[in-house]
Amino acid sequence: MNGKKIYAVIGDPIAHSLSPVMHNAAFRATGKNAEYTAIQVKAEYFNDFLTEARSHLAGFNVTVPHKQIAWKNVDRRSPGAALSGSVNTVRIDEEGRILYGDTTDGYGFERAVLENLQFPLKNADICFIGCGGVSHALVWHTALAGVRSIRIFNRTIEKAQLLLAAVRAEFPSIISDCAELQDKEKTAEFLAQSGLAVQCTSLGLKDEQPMPIDPDLFPRSNIRYFDTIYRRTPLLKAVEAKGIPVHPNWYALLFPLLVVMMAGLALGFGVLFSSLTTKYRDLQILFSFIVQLWMYATPIVYPLSQTEGKIIAGINLHTLMCINPVTPIIE
Repeated sequence: MNGKKIYAVIGDPIAHSLSPVMHNAAFRATGKNAEYTAIQVKAEYFNDFLTEARSHLAGFNVTVPHKQIAWKNVDRRSPGAALSGSVNTVRIDEEGRILYGDTTDGYGFERAVLENLQFPLKNADICFIGCGGVSHALVWHTALAGVRSIRIFNRTIEKAQLLLAAVRAEFPSIISDCAELQDKEKTAEFLAQSGLAVQCTSLGLKDEQPMPIDPDLFPRSNIRYFDTIYRRTPLLKAVEAKGIPVHPNWYALLFPLLVVMMAGLALGFGVLFSSLTTKYRDLQILFSFIVQLWMYATPIVYPLSQTEGKIIAGINLHTLMCINPVTPIIE
């Protein structure tokens, strides 16, 4: 693939994504001949998209609802993606012959809950709301991190049962259970038994959407709340109003921001701040841009022999609320 490299984020819906703004600013800041765009892909056209992607893209990110179908259709998977059954990042070789799939959801999630909610995963009790692609990735990551128990609510209980059966086969010591979202008694029980509730559905992308569960079912103590949607959803606001610690969307970016500053990667921040804040007043966008710049600049400042010109992995859009890196797989 010669000349300008084209990257994309795909999903349905996708108009809400801030990734093109951040990635394109980062490409300009680091002098890369590349462009990042958002593409709405309906499920029935996913295979058609892959055919086009092999010819026209250098890589793409995957958001709801395509993480599991992407996992099924890539040619090679990283170890983490192979286990989780979910892919959020795809790199395409220069001939367009091989799609390399990876997942970065787990790492960013673990850092975010530790830094912002003071919640280590080791021996933790966690419940997940929803059982889609991001939930699969996070469930497997938490199992690998050594949690004590995993509980899942989902609209269709069969999906949760299949996932937990696979987890139990690999990690028989982990306590696990599942229930339907409509079962209020079980929902209240699971929440009372958990130290962290993780919202993994797409409900909340728009304010008019219903909340996935009734916020009154949350206990008033001994639980924290993390939402994988990068906005202040109605459920997050309702849970926060009860005095429960929630993941404050933009604050998750402070950890990598400090890394940026400590590493000295201040590549024209003043000018970039000015150009961004002229158009975007939201600090969430501003902080996320800084982290994007860090991720793109790192391979330049610290060249990696196998990844020259590629983008460093690590933090995902849904787990740090505003980020969607194009992640290479190191073979």
